[in-house]
Amino acid sequence: MRDNPLLPRITLALQPIGPDGRMGRVRRIRTNSWVKQMAQIMYANIGWVDATAVDVTGTASSLIITISGYTIRMLIGSVTGSTVGIVAGTSNAALDRDSFNLTAKINHGNAAGQLFYNTQLYDPLTAITGGYRIRLFRQLDNSSGGSITIQEVGLVVNHNWPGVLNNFSQFLVLRDLIPGGHTVPNGGSVILRYDLDWLV
Repeated sequence: MRDNPLLPRITLALQPIGPDGRMGRVRRIRTNSWVKQMAQIMYANIGWVDATAVDVTGTASSLIITISGYTIRMLIGSVTGSTVGIVAGTSNAALDRDSFNLTAKINHGNAAGQLFYNTQLYDPLTAITGGYRIRLFRQLDNSSGGSITIQEVGLVVNHNWPGVLNNFSQFLVLRDLIPGGHTVPNGGSVILRYDLDWLV
């Protein structure tokens, strides 16, 4: 895959943890799966113009930024649950730049078919050879009573709307497929990690 100097190079890594607590082999996937909402949010913020983007509910949501007195933010934060941050799903539907949510998101919890989403975490901005890295990672635990196969992974962010402080809509900005899927056994876990590398 050719690197685009205007966008970060993205690597998705999966670190399995067995029911016995042992770490499995890390699986790394090179990806570049920004979806349309990321471009729309960047356009609104960089151009300081009003725009709309489709949020995770499928609703065209305002990205109004020209109301004075508010700081415009696109953020995730140290969240729990499956609303914002790195999220996982069970669908292997083809990648589509117009995707606005995971096709079959796995909900947060310990009931059948659910994974427990631990706090979204980050490493400090790191200098790497030829650039800089932002690392986001999150552990998902399976106490559902059965195995769950992750087929898709995404990143969801909050964005202010419409110029009202602390009033957010959620937008999917990344969606990736896991070739062949990744099965998390009951009692096991997986750490999902996105490395965003800016090469300068």
